[in-house]
Amino acid sequence: MRWQRAARWGVAVAGLGIAALLYFQTDERPPDERPPVAAPADPEARAQSAAGTVVRFSDGERTFELTHEGERVYADGRTQWDRARLTIGDGTLLAADLIEASAATGPDGVPLEIVCRGNVRLDTPEGASVSAGEATYNSTTGVAVLPGPVAFTRGRVSGAGTGGEYHRDTGVFHVLADATIEMAADEGAEAARGSARTMTFDRASRALLLDGGARIEHERQIMTAELATLHMTDDGDEFRLIELRTGARVVPRPGYEADVPDMRARDIDLAFYDGTQALERGELRGGSSLTIVESGGRRSIEAIAITFNTGTDGRTLTHLEAHDRVVVRTPPSGDSPARTITSDDLVASGQEGRGLTSALFTGGVRFVEQVPAQGGAPAGERTGTAARLTLQLGGQLEAVERAHFERDARFRDGDVTGDADLGEYDAAAGRLRLRPARSPSRYPRVTSDRVTVDARELVDVDLVSRDLYAKGDVRTVSLPDDEPIKGGAERQAGFFDERDTVYGFADEFWYTDASGDARYRGSDGRPARVTQGETTVTAGTVTIRRQTRDLDAATSVVATFSTAGDGDEPPKAYRVESDTLEYRDAARTATYVGTPVVLTGPDGVTRAATMVMTLAEESREVERLDARGNVYSLMAEGHTALADTLLFEAPLERYTLRGAPLVLRMLDREQNSCSETRGRMAYYTVGEPSPEFPAPENRGGVARRNVACDSPLQK
Repeated sequence: MRWQRAARWGVAVAGLGIAALLYFQTDERPPDERPPVAAPADPEARAQSAAGTVVRFSDGERTFELTHEGERVYADGRTQWDRARLTIGDGTLLAADLIEASAATGPDGVPLEIVCRGNVRLDTPEGASVSAGEATYNSTTGVAVLPGPVAFTRGRVSGAGTGGEYHRDTGVFHVLADATIEMAADEGAEAARGSARTMTFDRASRALLLDGGARIEHERQIMTAELATLHMTDDGDEFRLIELRTGARVVPRPGYEADVPDMRARDIDLAFYDGTQALERGELRGGSSLTIVESGGRRSIEAIAITFNTGTDGRTLTHLEAHDRVVVRTPPSGDSPARTITSDDLVASGQEGRGLTSALFTGGVRFVEQVPAQGGAPAGERTGTAARLTLQLGGQLEAVERAHFERDARFRDGDVTGDADLGEYDAAAGRLRLRPARSPSRYPRVTSDRVTVDARELVDVDLVSRDLYAKGDVRTVSLPDDEPIKGGAERQAGFFDERDTVYGFADEFWYTDASGDARYRGSDGRPARVTQGETTVTAGTVTIRRQTRDLDAATSVVATFSTAGDGDEPPKAYRVESDTLEYRDAARTATYVGTPVVLTGPDGVTRAATMVMTLAEESREVERLDARGNVYSLMAEGHTALADTLLFEAPLERYTLRGAPLVLRMLDREQNSCSETRGRMAYYTVGEPSPEFPAPENRGGVARRNVACDSPLQK
């Protein structure tokens, strides 16, 4: 039996019984009052009643409850209720000006199809409310179809669209076209609006899906994508996660660029701190870019995939990862220049309240700084490459304090290049330190337009001043100047010729670029050595001053040099051993001090406490030699002397000897004999048969005797 027929007969019998009871138990007839006007009868209805409630049970549970203000039953089994409210067992409510039920019912006694018209309202168990002009509910499928305009609310969220579907069993609600949503502002939460071609709310996952040209507008930002999924908190008052799919964009509104990063990718996920709209985590996948704009400029990260975490303020980065084709661009800020860093991968970490404190770039790293013009130097690029780069940061990516390059580190800054296994760049100081790895594959090397330096332990370069320090088996190559520093092209060479390459070897090396000064220091058992052609200086320390062309050497000095030959005359080679050497190019003098100084030359050997060599103006020829203090000299033609001073004048080929006494031994090669003369002063000219002892200088006379040539020479 159909449920409408049972209801109709139940109502009729109950009504007749009550009427009879009132009639027979009343002593007097009720006053003749005009009865209320009943609703006009529907001529097509088989039965009609006034307001009432209909309840159905199945297995002891209420499955259907309907309250109404009027009922009509039709011959085809349809029943209509006016201004009715229908509650289904799970709490789903349908309300409308008119509800019409089909004759057929399901096993639970609920009509198979229910049609609602006029001011339709659908309330779901999870607290959502939908309004429409009409709706059709199928109890078999549990689907309510709402054609035409629809509107909905759930907590702070409301929206509208065209056409809707509610799936009671799954709690899924669809807006089929022209979907819009709005989240009202609340304490600590901004208002938001959204739109898409369709919208779906899933009760089980508490997710709101905007499909087709999705757009979400906040006070500070606009999010767009082909598809957007908004995961709600349990109370439905906040978004806890937003997923943007296909052509995802998050763009700050004008004036909020410093608060919200500009994000672009194929897909973007944004997670928020509980109870707030402060961004906690972001994931960007596919052609990703993340840009933060502040007063200092734009910081941007590009990669195939980017993930990041922020502090509780929703802005300060505390973790950042980027993978595959990473490009990081940072603006100039304070003393920090603009930079671009590329690599395969990036992992940066930090702390709440401090921001990013370190960053690791791996795979094909390239680090480029845009160095501004300073100190008369033009603007340029400073570039570093390596397999790995670790940055020590001061809160942000542009706040680079130190940069540590690992594995095949290479650098270029204008005319300065450097490479090594490891490189450490002090950004604040503008210093570069190159070191070998524990298992070295590339020892440090630095090259500039003037000098190339190789070392086994360290090369430290000041990239601002171009000054340099090197340690450990240092080898240098100083290139000739394109133009003489001073004196014109006709100026002859000093101790080292500025027009030829100079090679240096030391344990430590200092170079000052502004002056061109180079200082070499040796180690125990291995002195420093500077060489050019036949000219070499070895010592504990050697200093060459480029601008003045002066030279200083100290501790176990050995200097060797050759003069150019003259015609058929071969070059003359000299070797000097001393404690110190001072060469002054302006005076063309080389001063040696030692205990003693030992000079070995083409004419013999000379020893003295000090020696001063004067070079000719037009060549490296020794023009004058001045030796003082306990002088011993093996002179040209085999003659020897002991003196206090010795002066040799090369143009005159003359020796001037003084002593107290002066001892001069002359060798007669033809007679194979020697004579020895004692006095105070003598001149000896090479090629002359005998020396000259001027009488005024030898008061008291001179003493001459024959001696054995191999006897000791003594004063």
